[in-house]
Amino acid sequence: MSLEYLRSIRIGYIPYSPDLTAPSDRRRFVYFAKANNLPFSIYNPSSRYDIVIAASSRADPQTFRDLPASTKCVLDFIDSYLVEPALTPRSLLRGVVRYMQRRSSKLYLQYKDAYTSLIRDADVVICSSPEQASLISPHANAVVPIPDSHLSECFNVKSDYCLSSTLNIAWEGQIATLPAFLRVATYLSSLSDFPPVLFHVVTDRYRPSFYGWSLFSHDTTVSLAKSGIDFAFYPWSIENINNLPLLCDLAIVPVDTANPMHCFKPENRINLFWRLGLPVVASATESHVRAMSQAGFDLTASSYDEWSSKIQLLTSNPAILRAHSLSCHGHVVGSFPEAFFSRQWVSALMLALRAA
Repeated sequence: MSLEYLRSIRIGYIPYSPDLTAPSDRRRFVYFAKANNLPFSIYNPSSRYDIVIAASSRADPQTFRDLPASTKCVLDFIDSYLVEPALTPRSLLRGVVRYMQRRSSKLYLQYKDAYTSLIRDADVVICSSPEQASLISPHANAVVPIPDSHLSECFNVKSDYCLSSTLNIAWEGQIATLPAFLRVATYLSSLSDFPPVLFHVVTDRYRPSFYGWSLFSHDTTVSLAKSGIDFAFYPWSIENINNLPLLCDLAIVPVDTANPMHCFKPENRINLFWRLGLPVVASATESHVRAMSQAGFDLTASSYDEWSSKIQLLTSNPAILRAHSLSCHGHVVGSFPEAFFSRQWVSALMLALRAA
């Protein structure tokens, strides 16, 4: 009934990317809409809508205030900007650049204030994890955590559990998280009692521009080569992601625990690897510990010794690797089917429509 009702109303969407190809479009609202034949249109200020769903990185803080009182507002807020340090270059420049590019109708010297404004004006805020919801709740009318969906992007599943003299370890992520990976990868590569490791790295080759400015641009392969690790580099693509379970024994998800924004990242990358059948060792952040506990695993690391010992545990023999692979894949498939994402999105949108 709720889904049928949503199909009958006018939905406007402010996307993460103009062509809807950004991962946060494909894996979030756009995935839900396509999976359920839900009509929507890209938001146009001159059109009228029953509900507007806005990507936090693209919405002008004034957007919700300019809508008619009868239009309901949903904010998809997937990054932990509320804990971003105030004096980082990106934090200091974000408000100025967005104002100059007319993405914000007001100049915010601290753009965290803009995000707080959007959160307060939204009828419902959707985030990625319970940990993010705890940050947002004090400022929001209602919060619904919904993780990313990878159902349409994962089509290969690990099936070969043979181990060779070289460990093949997968890593996927944004370039901003590369330093945390390199610290762990360099440590593992330096161990005399650890097998040789080949790291299979899937990411962008060049750092994306910052609101159109090519700040800190560099070639990712240069950083990888300078680190001294043995690696194979693959530009980010769905095809290259799906090659990882064919090439690798396991995956790692290191996090810079000194960076508050990174500490509040959700478990989306763990779920991605699990859907590919790749066991994961991950930094012991709150979301990672929760996700592992729910799956029945103890594969988080809070020290270099734990990184090496838990990887060695997984790869001590093929039977253990196979058991973890089957278990992690079964957990994510059973816990996050298509019906789960549809139920969560329908619940969030209906909650907004019922808001006073």
